[in-house]
Amino acid sequence: MSRLYLSGLLFLSFFTSFCAQTKFDFSLQDNSRKDFSYKNLSSSNFTKSNFSKSNFEYSTLKKANFTEADLSYSNLSHTDLRNSTMKNAILYNADFSYSNLENLDLSGLDLSNVNFNGANLKKADFSNSNLTGATFYGADLSSAAFVNSTVDLKQLYDAKTLDKAILPFGTKYIKKGK
Repeated sequence: MSRLYLSGLLFLSFFTSFCAQTKFDFSLQDNSRKDFSYKNLSSSNFTKSNFSKSNFEYSTLKKANFTEADLSYSNLSHTDLRNSTMKNAILYNADFSYSNLENLDLSGLDLSNVNFNGANLKKADFSNSNLTGATFYGADLSSAAFVNSTVDLKQLYDAKTLDKAILPFGTKYIKKGK
């Protein structure tokens, strides 16, 4: 075999394994205004990074770590963020419309003006969060927790379902007829 053929095989092997990789380390980086749309970045590390005004539309971000990341004004619509970590993340004015945020812990965060329209927020935890101006039109809020959160109940009534959600003062919403 020629050296050219072998080097081509090595490159092809590297390229194939790189493209199959989903776990990347973006920690401590400035990636503001970048396009990450349609990417599989599951299990990636975004800790303490700046992703403000970035586009993650239609991306898979399962089990990603966004601890202390800045995602303000970012487009995260149609993303899969199940089992991700958002501890102390900055999410002001982010767009999570039509995303899968099931079981996501968003407690203690400033979620002012965040768009959750059409999102799957089953069992999401919004406890102690500021939801001033956030929208939930058509969202699934079943079994979500809003204990001690700053939210107007009128905001929640636009949701597709609130069944078994725990409202700001600890009362559980029970759908009539059940």
